[in-house]
Amino acid sequence: MEFRPRRGRDFLRWLFGRGGLKRTILVPFASLILLGLGLGWLSYYVGSRQAVLRAVDLLALEAASRVGDRLRAYLGGAADLAAANAAMIAGLDDQAGALPRLCRSFRLQLLGRSDVDLVCVGFADGEYAEAQRLPEGRVRIGRAGRATGGALLLESSDAEGRPAGLELRRPGYDPRERPWYKAAAAAGRPTWSAPYPIVSSGEYAMAAASPIYEEGRLAAVATADLRLGAVSDFLAEAARERGGLAFAVDGTGTLIASSEAGSGASGAELISASWPSAGRPLRARIDGVAYRAVSLPVPVGEGLGWSVVVALPEASFLAPMARNDLRTGLLLVASLAGALALAFLSAHRIAEPLISLGQAVARIEPALLGAPGAAGEAEAASRELRLLSASREDEIGRLAAAFDGLSQRLVGSFASLRSSLAEKEILLKEVHHRVKNNLQIVSSLLSLHAECCLEGPEREGLIQLQDRVQAMAFVHEDMYGSGHFDSVRMDAYFQRICESLSASRRISCPISLRVEPSELALSLEKALPCGLIVSELVTNALKHAFTGRACGEVLVSLALEEGKVRVVVSDDGIGLSAAKAAAPAGPPERKAGAGGGIGASLVEGLSSQLKGRLETETSAAGTKVCLVFPAG
Repeated sequence: MEFRPRRGRDFLRWLFGRGGLKRTILVPFASLILLGLGLGWLSYYVGSRQAVLRAVDLLALEAASRVGDRLRAYLGGAADLAAANAAMIAGLDDQAGALPRLCRSFRLQLLGRSDVDLVCVGFADGEYAEAQRLPEGRVRIGRAGRATGGALLLESSDAEGRPAGLELRRPGYDPRERPWYKAAAAAGRPTWSAPYPIVSSGEYAMAAASPIYEEGRLAAVATADLRLGAVSDFLAEAARERGGLAFAVDGTGTLIASSEAGSGASGAELISASWPSAGRPLRARIDGVAYRAVSLPVPVGEGLGWSVVVALPEASFLAPMARNDLRTGLLLVASLAGALALAFLSAHRIAEPLISLGQAVARIEPALLGAPGAAGEAEAASRELRLLSASREDEIGRLAAAFDGLSQRLVGSFASLRSSLAEKEILLKEVHHRVKNNLQIVSSLLSLHAECCLEGPEREGLIQLQDRVQAMAFVHEDMYGSGHFDSVRMDAYFQRICESLSASRRISCPISLRVEPSELALSLEKALPCGLIVSELVTNALKHAFTGRACGEVLVSLALEEGKVRVVVSDDGIGLSAAKAAAPAGPPERKAGAGGGIGASLVEGLSSQLKGRLETETSAAGTKVCLVFPAG
C-alpha cells in the first residue's frame, strides 16, 4: 500500500499519544493480561508456600514424634536401670556391707552403656555408694557413710573396680538429704527427680529414682542419673537429621535441655508459644529466623511431665522454592511480554487501516471544498481506498469500499453544489449590480431635474432625495464589489455616504467629515436603514450646525456594546437651539435639523424599524445624536 512509512509514524503517534481508540484496544487487553497473570502468580505464590509450610508442619510433627520416642527410650533406659538395681539391692542379705561390691557393679554398668552418667544407692542409715562417668569417659567410684566419717570420697579405680586413689572429698554428705532421695520417699514408687546439681561437679542432672522397702519401711533408694548436658547432646543428635532445633521442657514450660548451645534464652518465645498447643504446629522466630514448631508430650514416668519441642527452619524448605519462583517469574514475564506484543500487533492490525482511512478522508476533504489542485489528491486517496478494500476481506475492507463509494458520490455532489452555488452567486451579484445601476439612474435623473431648478426649496428637496437614493445604491455596490452577500462593512459604508454628501453639497465653510474605523458588519436589513439615518443626520449637521462658523467637524462612530449597536453622529457646531434660531423661515424640513419635517420623520421611522432609540445631546459646543439598536 502507499504511504506506509508515514502510516508507521502515525501509528506510533497514535500509540504513544492521546487517543480514545488506543485506550479502547490496548488498555483493557493489557489490563486483563496483567490481572490474569498477577492473580495467577499470587495464587501460585501463596498456594505453593502454604503447601510447603503444611509439609514442613507435618515434618516437624513427625520429627517431634521421633525425637519424643527416642527421648522416651533414652529416659526409659535410665528408669529401667534404676528399677533393676533396686531389685538387685533388695535381694542382698547385707546391703550396707555390700557397698564395695555395689561400687564395682555400678562401674561395670557405666562401662557397658552410654545413656547413664551416674548410678548410686543411698540407704536409710546414711550409707551411700556410686559410680560416676567423667566427661573424658573415665569412670570413678565413690562412698559415704560411717566408714568415711560422713564425707563423700570419690576415688579412681583399677581394672577390677577397686579403689586406686582419692580424687575428691566432700564432707558432710548425707544421701537422705539429696533431691532424688526425697522425691522417691515422697512418691513411694519409682519417680523422676527435679534437675539438681551434682555434688562433685556442680553440673545439673536428673535422676530416675526407685525406692527399696523392707517390711513396709524405706530402706534405700537406687538411682540412675542423666546429665542435662548429655540430654542436650542427645537432642542435638536427634534434631540434626532435619536441620532444626529440639527443646525439652517440663510440665511448667521451663526449659530443661536444648539441641543448640546458647539457644535457650533466644528460644524462650518459641517454647512459650509452643507449650500450650501440643500437637498444633505454629510459627515462631528465634534470633530473627522463622521456624515452624510443634510440641509433643513425652510420657516416661512418675514426676517427669516433659514435652519435646521441635522447630524446623522455614528457609531450609523455602530456599529451593525461591529459585523456582525466579524461574516461574521469568516465565510469567516472558508470557506477559508475548501477550503485550500480541496486543500491540492486534492494535496495529486494527489501527493501520483505520489510519489509512483517516488519511484518505483527510485528503478527500479539500476536493469536497473545491481547493485548487485537490482533485489529484482525491483520486490518489480513492485509489488507496480501493487497494485497501481489495487487500482485506474483513469488515475494514468493506468499510474502505463504502468510504470509496461515498467519497466519489460526495465529490460529485459537492461539485454539483459548487456549480449551482456559483451560478446563484453570479445571479445575486447581477441582481445587486442591476439594482445599483437602477438606483444610479434614478439618482442621475434627480440630479438633472435639480439642475433645472435654479434655486429654492424644490431644488434642495431633490438634492436630499438624490442623497437618500445614493445611500441606498452604495449598499448594493458594496455587496456587488465585495462578493459578500450576507453583511456590509459599516465603517466603509458610512465613509462612502460622507464622501458623497461632501461632494454634492455647497458648504459655506470648510467642514471635516470623519468616520472612525470599525470592523463591525451588519446584514442588509439593518445596514440600509442605519445608513439612511446617518445620511439624514450628517446632512442636517452640514446644513444647520455651522451657520456663521469659519470651520467645523462632523464625526461618525459606531461600536458593539453588550449585544447592541451604538451609532453616534456628533458635530462641534453651534448647537440645536442656536441652529433653530438661525434657520430662515420655510418648510419644516429646513428648520431645526432633526426636530421636524420629512427628515425627522424618516429618522424616527427607520429607528423604529431597527427597534432602536435615538438619544440627542446638544449645547453651545455642538450636538451629538446617538442611535442604539439590537445587533441580532
